[in-house]
Amino acid sequence: MNVFDNIRDKALSLFDNTGWIKWIHEGTSPAYTQTDKEMSLVYGAISSHCAKCLNLNGCCFPRNNMPDHPLHFNCHCRLMPVNNIRFQANCDTRKFEEYAFIHRKYDDKKGLFESLGYDKIDSQTLLNEYCRQAREKYAKGDFTLIETGKFGQIININITLPNKNSKEMSSLVSGWMVYPDGKIQLATVFVRWAK
Repeated sequence: MNVFDNIRDKALSLFDNTGWIKWIHEGTSPAYTQTDKEMSLVYGAISSHCAKCLNLNGCCFPRNNMPDHPLHFNCHCRLMPVNNIRFQANCDTRKFEEYAFIHRKYDDKKGLFESLGYDKIDSQTLLNEYCRQAREKYAKGDFTLIETGKFGQIININITLPNKNSKEMSSLVSGWMVYPDGKIQLATVFVRWAK
């Protein structure tokens, strides 16, 4: 990063302390897909670049809820103030149809959703509700940073669902991967019950 960029970023931060930032890793392309994130690992292994930084490139966070910056010693990433983010929350329906509603001894998500009155036929409804709530909460900065791993930043978002058996509401924690330009992708439908 040149001196001008550093001074500009510091000056802009004085006027925008409550806004959103975009993580910038100069000279590399953002990882827009899981395949891109995997390629960042390969590139990081054969270059002097950090795979974590490569996979944060282009990702957006509120200033009051973002990964530590700098991420490591000699980190040359910078933070750029950003406005007009088009927030998106995406999920593959297979996360419900082929994962959540499959019984496993060690991880009975199927039993969990069935206890709330949901079945495989509700997969699209659940997907829509997860994405709606996650997009709204991510846009408000209402999430918990979990891990900045080799594939990027994982965040947890609370999802509230009506219990179809009792008409009460149940809250659970879901896991999401942060992608560039305001996009998050569902990683796991259930981490634990929300407190």
